[in-house]
Amino acid sequence: MVARKPPMGAPPSPSSVTSRFVRPTLRRLSAVMFVSSTDATEYERHPGKAIGAPMSDDRLVLHGSFTSSSSYKPMLFLALSGLPFSFRTVNLKNGVQKEAAHLAINRYGQVPVLRHRGLTIVMSNVILDYLARATGHFEPKTEQHRWQAREWLSWENDAITNVARVRHFARFRPDVSPEIVNFFRPQAEAALDFADKSLAGREWLVGDACSIADIGCWGRMVFAAEGGLSLDARPNLAAWRDRLMAMPGFALPYDLIPKKDTEINGR
Repeated sequence: MVARKPPMGAPPSPSSVTSRFVRPTLRRLSAVMFVSSTDATEYERHPGKAIGAPMSDDRLVLHGSFTSSSSYKPMLFLALSGLPFSFRTVNLKNGVQKEAAHLAINRYGQVPVLRHRGLTIVMSNVILDYLARATGHFEPKTEQHRWQAREWLSWENDAITNVARVRHFARFRPDVSPEIVNFFRPQAEAALDFADKSLAGREWLVGDACSIADIGCWGRMVFAAEGGLSLDARPNLAAWRDRLMAMPGFALPYDLIPKKDTEINGR
Protein backbone atom coordinates (compact mmCIF):
# COMPACT_ATOMS: atom_id res chain seq x y z
CA MET A 1 0.00 0.00 0.00
CA VAL A 2 1.30 3.45 -0.96
CA ALA A 3 0.95 6.02 1.80
CA ARG A 4 -1.02 9.07 0.74
CA LYS A 5 0.45 12.50 1.30
CA PRO A 6 -1.60 14.70 3.66
CA PRO A 7 -3.44 17.58 2.03
CA MET A 8 -1.68 20.93 1.97
CA GLY A 9 -2.25 22.85 5.19
CA ALA A 10 -3.02 19.73 7.22
CA PRO A 11 -1.15 19.37 10.54
CA PRO A 12 1.75 16.92 10.50
CA SER A 13 1.13 13.47 11.90
CA PRO A 14 2.43 12.68 15.41
CA SER A 15 4.83 10.10 13.97
CA SER A 16 6.38 12.61 11.59
CA VAL A 17 6.84 15.13 14.40
CA THR A 18 8.54 12.47 16.49
CA SER A 19 10.87 11.51 13.66
CA ARG A 20 11.78 15.04 12.66
CA PHE A 21 12.10 16.76 16.01
CA VAL A 22 11.79 14.62 19.13
CA ARG A 23 14.13 11.76 18.24
CA PRO A 24 17.03 13.98 17.08
CA THR A 25 16.58 16.10 20.21
CA LEU A 26 16.67 13.03 22.44
CA ARG A 27 19.82 11.86 20.68
CA ARG A 28 21.48 15.22 21.33
CA LEU A 29 20.40 15.19 24.97
CA SER A 30 21.66 11.65 25.54
CA ALA A 31 24.97 12.64 24.00
CA VAL A 32 25.55 15.35 26.58
CA MET A 33 23.90 13.71 29.60
CA PHE A 34 26.30 10.80 29.96
CA VAL A 35 29.65 9.93 28.46
CA SER A 36 29.64 6.74 26.41
CA SER A 37 31.97 3.91 27.39
CA THR A 38 33.92 4.54 24.18
CA ASP A 39 34.41 8.22 25.02
CA ALA A 40 35.34 7.42 28.62
CA THR A 41 37.95 4.93 27.41
CA GLU A 42 39.33 7.49 24.95
CA TYR A 43 39.61 10.05 27.74
CA GLU A 44 41.51 7.59 29.92
CA ARG A 45 43.97 7.00 27.06
CA HIS A 46 44.45 10.76 26.63
CA PRO A 47 43.49 12.31 29.99
CA GLY A 48 44.48 15.80 28.91
CA LYS A 49 42.09 15.73 25.97
CA ALA A 50 38.51 16.85 26.53
CA ILE A 51 36.06 14.62 24.73
CA GLY A 52 35.29 16.06 21.33
CA ALA A 53 37.24 19.27 22.01
CA PRO A 54 39.91 20.86 19.81
CA MET A 55 43.47 20.52 21.03
CA SER A 56 43.77 24.23 21.80
CA ASP A 57 40.94 23.99 24.34
CA ASP A 58 42.07 20.88 26.21
CA ARG A 59 43.32 22.28 29.48
CA LEU A 60 41.11 22.20 32.55
CA VAL A 61 41.49 25.51 34.40
CA LEU A 62 40.24 25.70 37.98
CA HIS A 63 39.94 29.00 39.85
CA GLY A 64 39.79 28.56 43.61
CA SER A 65 41.04 29.47 47.05
CA PHE A 66 43.34 27.82 49.58
CA THR A 67 40.78 28.13 52.40
CA SER A 68 37.65 27.19 50.45
CA SER A 69 35.90 23.86 51.03
CA SER A 70 34.05 24.46 47.77
CA SER A 71 37.38 24.71 45.95
CA TYR A 72 38.64 21.55 47.63
CA LYS A 73 35.92 19.36 46.12
CA PRO A 74 36.89 19.72 42.44
CA MET A 75 40.58 19.87 43.41
CA LEU A 76 40.23 16.49 45.11
CA PHE A 77 38.36 15.05 42.13
CA LEU A 78 41.18 16.10 39.81
CA ALA A 79 43.88 14.85 42.19
CA LEU A 80 42.23 11.44 42.62
CA SER A 81 41.71 11.21 38.86
CA GLY A 82 45.34 12.09 38.14
CA LEU A 83 44.28 14.61 35.49
CA PRO A 84 46.46 17.55 34.41
CA PHE A 85 45.01 21.01 35.00
CA SER A 86 45.85 24.62 35.71
CA PHE A 87 45.02 26.24 39.05
CA ARG A 88 44.37 29.96 39.34
CA THR A 89 44.27 31.28 42.89
CA VAL A 90 41.59 33.74 44.01
CA ASN A 91 42.47 35.70 47.16
CA LEU A 92 39.20 35.79 49.09
CA LYS A 93 40.71 37.77 51.95
CA ASN A 94 41.57 40.60 49.57
CA GLY A 95 38.14 40.45 47.94
CA VAL A 96 39.42 39.43 44.51
CA GLN A 97 36.25 37.38 43.99
CA LYS A 98 34.21 40.61 43.92
CA GLU A 99 36.38 42.37 41.35
CA ALA A 100 35.18 42.90 37.79
CA ALA A 101 37.60 40.39 36.25
CA HIS A 102 36.31 37.57 38.45
CA LEU A 103 32.67 38.62 38.22
CA ALA A 104 33.04 38.29 34.46
CA ILE A 105 33.46 34.52 34.89
CA ASN A 106 31.33 34.04 38.04
CA ARG A 107 28.42 36.40 38.46
CA TYR A 108 27.98 35.25 42.06
CA GLY A 109 31.39 36.49 43.14
CA GLN A 110 32.41 33.10 44.52
CA VAL A 111 34.81 30.21 44.00
CA PRO A 112 35.35 27.75 42.44
CA VAL A 113 35.15 28.29 38.69
CA LEU A 114 36.03 25.65 36.10
CA ARG A 115 36.87 26.64 32.53
CA HIS A 116 37.08 23.89 29.94
CA ARG A 117 36.60 23.53 26.17
CA GLY A 118 34.89 26.91 25.89
CA LEU A 119 32.62 26.40 28.90
CA THR A 120 32.61 28.28 32.20
CA ILE A 121 31.08 26.31 35.07
CA VAL A 122 30.54 27.50 38.64
CA MET A 123 29.25 26.00 41.91
CA SER A 124 31.30 23.12 43.29
CA ASN A 125 28.72 20.36 42.93
CA VAL A 126 27.82 21.43 39.40
CA ILE A 127 31.54 21.23 38.60
CA LEU A 128 31.69 17.72 40.09
CA ASP A 129 28.71 16.73 37.95
CA TYR A 130 30.41 18.11 34.85
CA LEU A 131 33.75 16.45 35.57
CA ALA A 132 32.12 13.07 36.15
CA ARG A 133 30.14 13.29 32.91
CA ALA A 134 33.04 14.62 30.86
CA THR A 135 35.75 12.25 32.10
CA GLY A 136 33.91 9.16 33.30
CA HIS A 137 35.85 9.28 36.56
CA PHE A 138 33.86 8.76 39.78
CA GLU A 139 30.66 8.38 37.78
CA PRO A 140 28.55 5.47 39.08
CA LYS A 141 28.02 2.56 36.72
CA THR A 142 24.21 2.43 36.59
CA GLU A 143 21.71 5.14 35.76
CA GLN A 144 19.97 4.66 39.12
CA HIS A 145 23.24 5.15 40.96
CA ARG A 146 24.14 8.17 38.83
CA TRP A 147 20.97 9.90 39.93
CA GLN A 148 21.50 8.81 43.54
CA ALA A 149 24.97 10.35 43.48
CA ARG A 150 23.42 13.64 42.42
CA GLU A 151 20.79 13.29 45.15
CA TRP A 152 23.64 13.16 47.65
CA LEU A 153 25.19 16.28 46.13
CA SER A 154 21.88 18.11 46.47
CA TRP A 155 21.49 16.91 50.06
CA GLU A 156 25.07 17.89 50.85
CA ASN A 157 24.46 21.40 49.59
CA ASP A 158 21.53 21.72 51.99
CA ALA A 159 22.63 19.73 55.04
CA ILE A 160 26.42 19.35 55.16
CA THR A 161 26.70 23.05 54.34
CA ASN A 162 25.84 23.55 58.02
CA VAL A 163 29.19 21.94 58.87
CA ALA A 164 30.86 24.55 56.66
CA ARG A 165 28.90 27.33 58.37
CA VAL A 166 29.94 26.26 61.86
CA ARG A 167 33.55 25.97 60.72
CA HIS A 168 33.37 29.39 59.03
CA PHE A 169 32.12 31.06 62.19
CA ALA A 170 34.79 29.39 64.32
CA ARG A 171 37.71 30.20 62.03
CA PHE A 172 36.81 33.41 60.24
CA ARG A 173 33.98 35.09 62.16
CA PRO A 174 34.55 34.87 65.91
CA ASP A 175 32.43 38.02 66.21
CA VAL A 176 29.25 36.12 65.29
CA SER A 177 26.96 35.74 68.29
CA PRO A 178 26.81 32.34 70.03
CA GLU A 179 23.07 32.25 69.39
CA ILE A 180 23.66 32.08 65.64
CA VAL A 181 26.36 29.42 65.96
CA ASN A 182 24.16 27.38 68.28
CA PHE A 183 21.36 27.53 65.71
CA PHE A 184 23.48 25.87 63.04
CA ARG A 185 25.48 23.45 65.20
CA PRO A 186 22.62 20.97 65.89
CA GLN A 187 21.84 20.93 62.16
CA ALA A 188 25.47 20.14 61.40
CA GLU A 189 25.51 17.35 63.99
CA ALA A 190 22.27 15.92 62.57
CA ALA A 191 23.71 15.91 59.05
CA LEU A 192 26.80 14.03 60.20
CA ASP A 193 24.61 11.55 62.09
CA PHE A 194 22.53 10.94 58.96
CA ALA A 195 25.61 10.30 56.82
CA ASP A 196 27.02 7.97 59.48
CA LYS A 197 23.79 5.98 59.58
CA SER A 198 23.64 5.83 55.77
CA LEU A 199 27.11 4.27 55.65
CA ALA A 200 26.19 1.40 57.98
CA GLY A 201 27.09 -1.86 56.26
CA ARG A 202 28.55 -0.21 53.17
CA GLU A 203 31.86 1.30 52.10
CA TRP A 204 30.63 4.14 49.87
CA LEU A 205 27.56 6.35 49.72
CA VAL A 206 26.45 5.04 46.31
CA GLY A 207 27.18 1.67 44.72
CA ASP A 208 30.37 -0.22 45.39
CA ALA A 209 32.98 2.42 44.53
CA CYS A 210 33.92 5.98 45.39
CA SER A 211 31.84 8.49 43.41
CA ILE A 212 31.19 12.21 43.20
CA ALA A 213 28.75 11.70 46.09
CA ASP A 214 31.64 10.77 48.39
CA ILE A 215 33.92 13.52 47.09
CA GLY A 216 31.21 16.16 47.43
CA CYS A 217 30.23 15.21 50.98
CA TRP A 218 33.82 14.76 52.15
CA GLY A 219 34.75 18.16 50.75
CA ARG A 220 32.71 19.81 53.48
CA MET A 221 33.18 17.26 56.26
CA VAL A 222 36.97 17.49 56.06
CA PHE A 223 36.78 20.81 57.93
CA ALA A 224 34.48 19.48 60.68
CA ALA A 225 37.18 19.56 63.36
CA GLU A 226 37.77 23.29 62.74
CA GLY A 227 34.17 23.81 63.83
CA GLY A 228 34.44 21.58 66.87
CA LEU A 229 32.62 18.68 65.17
CA SER A 230 33.85 15.08 65.29
CA LEU A 231 33.93 12.35 62.68
CA ASP A 232 35.76 9.99 65.02
CA ALA A 233 32.67 9.87 67.24
CA ARG A 234 30.81 8.34 64.29
CA PRO A 235 32.43 4.98 63.42
CA ASN A 236 30.95 4.56 59.93
CA LEU A 237 32.02 8.05 58.91
CA ALA A 238 35.47 7.52 60.40
CA ALA A 239 35.97 4.28 58.45
CA TRP A 240 34.70 5.94 55.25
CA ARG A 241 37.12 8.82 55.79
CA ASP A 242 40.00 6.36 56.18
CA ARG A 243 39.07 4.65 52.91
CA LEU A 244 39.07 7.99 51.11
CA MET A 245 42.41 8.96 52.60
CA ALA A 246 43.95 5.67 51.43
CA MET A 247 43.13 6.37 47.77
CA PRO A 248 46.04 7.23 45.42
CA GLY A 249 46.27 10.97 44.91
CA PHE A 250 44.37 11.87 48.07
CA ALA A 251 45.51 14.93 50.02
CA LEU A 252 44.00 17.14 52.69
CA PRO A 253 43.00 20.67 51.66
CA TYR A 254 45.97 22.60 52.98
CA ASP A 255 48.34 20.11 51.33
CA LEU A 256 46.43 20.04 48.05
CA ILE A 257 45.25 23.55 47.20
CA PRO A 258 48.09 25.84 46.07
CA LYS A 259 48.46 29.37 47.39
CA LYS A 260 49.56 30.64 43.97
CA ASP A 261 48.88 29.95 40.31
CA THR A 262 50.14 26.45 39.52
CA GLU A 263 50.31 24.00 36.62
CA ILE A 264 49.47 20.44 37.67
CA ASN A 265 50.86 17.76 35.36
CA GLY A 266 48.77 14.89 36.66
CA ARG A 267 50.06 11.35 36.76
